[in-house]
Amino acid sequence: MRTCLTLIVATVSLAAAYAQDADTASIQAKVAEGIKTRDASVAAFAQGQADEGRKLGETSVTLLHEAREAYDAMGAAESNDFGVLVAYADLLVEQGDHDLAEKALLRAVDVDRESAQAWLKLGQTESRLGPRSETRAIRSLRQAAAIEPKSEA
Repeated sequence: MRTCLTLIVATVSLAAAYAQDADTASIQAKVAEGIKTRDASVAAFAQGQADEGRKLGETSVTLLHEAREAYDAMGAAESNDFGVLVAYADLLVEQGDHDLAEKALLRAVDVDRESAQAWLKLGQTESRLGPRSETRAIRSLRQAAAIEPKSEA
């Protein structure tokens, strides 16, 4: 009986992990579409197509907003999943929410202290927070360089 119960719990846990991976993939696809649409909006404005640019810009904002709501609904800010935290932080940076992105990236480096990518993104994000975060940004960027001294990330 105990073995059967253990097997059921493991199966449910595995199913939940697969569901989160599918949710994360669909959210990341929405973010990618939002960024692609934003870029198309910029191109339309550059070509003098203001109405099309506005329409695409509104669509982009909606897509990115929906992606953020989906991340928030899944509890991304409190996640222990490194990939979710970094992807969530990328979206937050895209939306200009650098304070919350910093928090997500601090959590990501707690999950994986040896990720030069996370330290680099953290340093870049901290540098956008202004002079009050300059020391933290430098420390994070140095940590990234210490982990991968020859990286071009």
